[in-house]
Amino acid sequence: MVGRYSERSADRVLAALDRACRRLELLASVLGPPELGAWCIGSDGTQRTVGQLLARAVHELVRHEMDIRVGLAQLS
Repeated sequence: MVGRYSERSADRVLAALDRACRRLELLASVLGPPELGAWCIGSDGTQRTVGQLLARAVHELVRHEMDIRVGLAQLS
């Protein structure tokens, strides 16, 4: 159901986000310098290292958390 979050309840989206964060943490926890330096293709088609993709994932999570907190603050 990736990409169809607007069709899901907030609880299901939050549960999916929690699972994705836990999988990413588990994956990242076993990577060493050789794996982090390995080249792969980002979603935009450009070459990036695994480390760069992980850094981008963290950036996106932090940015969207801030967006959500701002949105929730506007409700109160």
